[in-house]
Amino acid sequence: MKKSILWAALILTAAGCKASRDRDQTAAPPSAAITSVTGIPLDSALALLDVELRSAIDNKLDHTGFERFQRAEALTDRLLETRYPFQWLKGYSYSVESKLRQIQALADRILAQHRMGYPADSAMTDLRAAHGEVVWLRKALREGGGTMPLGIDKLLSGQDTSPSASPIGATEPEEGH
Repeated sequence: MKKSILWAALILTAAGCKASRDRDQTAAPPSAAITSVTGIPLDSALALLDVELRSAIDNKLDHTGFERFQRAEALTDRLLETRYPFQWLKGYSYSVESKLRQIQALADRILAQHRMGYPADSAMTDLRAAHGEVVWLRKALREGGGTMPLGIDKLLSGQDTSPSASPIGATEPEEGH
């Protein structure tokens, strides 16, 4: 765990935690410095995302807040490169990848609102929702992994859906994703 936190700290350092306010307009945004989270455990990447989203919220998407949001958005684009501890969330019958894609979609929506010139206040609701999803996912990951739920075709066919019935094709998820 300490090793993954060290890697996460290195990524943040490489990303330039403190961006210069007098940056040249042609300079790449801070999000461009975040190149990859491949091989980092998912919870470590989500911890980084949590920090960036909270900072963006605390700064109400002002100049500094938006820079932090850009870094968060870049992280959401790379979450699928992380190592998943399992594929399905225990007790929720929900895939980890689907939740990551929802978080990514919220971040993309906030970015689109900014690019279209919406006031920062209008994006704050989505920003808080994205942060809430990250917090929820981190909690759900701590509860462990579960088995793949029955597909809709199995449910509609009337097959046994009792808890003791083992879903066809449901196996223990492999390491990674």
